[in-house]
Amino acid sequence: IARACEDHGTICAVCHVLRYNFANTKVRELIQSGAIGEVLAINHTEPVGYYHFAHSFVRGNWRSEAESTNALLAKCCHDVDLIASWMSHDQCVRVSSFGSLQHFRREKKPPAAGDAKRCVECPIRGTCAYSATRLYLQSEHSEWAQHLVNGTPDIENVTEALGAGPYGRCVYECDNDVCDHQVATFEFGSGATVTLTMIATSERLCERETKVYGSAGELSTSDPRAVRHVDFATGRVVEHRPDAAAEASSRVLGGHGGADGLLGDAFVRAVRADDRSLVLTGPRESLASHRLAFLADRSRKMGCVLPCGGGASREDGPRQG
Repeated sequence: IARACEDHGTICAVCHVLRYNFANTKVRELIQSGAIGEVLAINHTEPVGYYHFAHSFVRGNWRSEAESTNALLAKCCHDVDLIASWMSHDQCVRVSSFGSLQHFRREKKPPAAGDAKRCVECPIRGTCAYSATRLYLQSEHSEWAQHLVNGTPDIENVTEALGAGPYGRCVYECDNDVCDHQVATFEFGSGATVTLTMIATSERLCERETKVYGSAGELSTSDPRAVRHVDFATGRVVEHRPDAAAEASSRVLGGHGGADGLLGDAFVRAVRADDRSLVLTGPRESLASHRLAFLADRSRKMGCVLPCGGGASREDGPRQG
């Protein structure tokens, strides 16, 4: 795909939307400008959210690696892309990864649940954190979840879906096999290391947290509209935020801190101007970051550190691991 787009001069935007929000753009800008000196390490966490993981990766469409892909790629391809963007001045040389499906397994089913295969028939459906009846009918997250279970989210339709469809299954009785927690570490040519943590059982829903440790300063962000910058030499602490107009605009441009709208706008401007540089992630960048994600999961399965073998060249085919 990457080669075909380049050969024909096609403008192709891959929707790695997180590159477009204020915080991630500012982190890249500060790293590239040398504001924190040499990057020594980055710690980046993707907290999936306990109910989101149960919905999507235990009961839902991304529960099976054979039917979709591994959890690191499915949930964290955006995060691996961010890492590649922030460290674009360097070359990833080695990758390692650890993780497993630890909790959402039959042997972890509470004894009090008995033989129940569905939440509607379970004696602990009123107290289980992953109860489908609570998640889709009673909790503060119900409105979000109901639309995903049934296109017409009224009580009758959702209740019927929970009795017969995949989203009513006990999370300990599903056919899921993807990791519920995984850590991937990327070593770069400079010696810098980047650690990516994906965790299913979190309160926060996809509210990513990042710390960048440099020789002259530190960056941290857990808000798509704010970056905290500490300068070691002066002791000065600056919180970078978008100006009032940009912040107001980001709140009406859709999800991911307004990045959804910014991505769409960038693509339209790129097509209008016939300028591919306005698109922050094309197929070539995505090919490189997807390879890192596949390599990380291969490392996890093999139990060893794997070399990256260089960047994605124009002549490379779409290898997977």
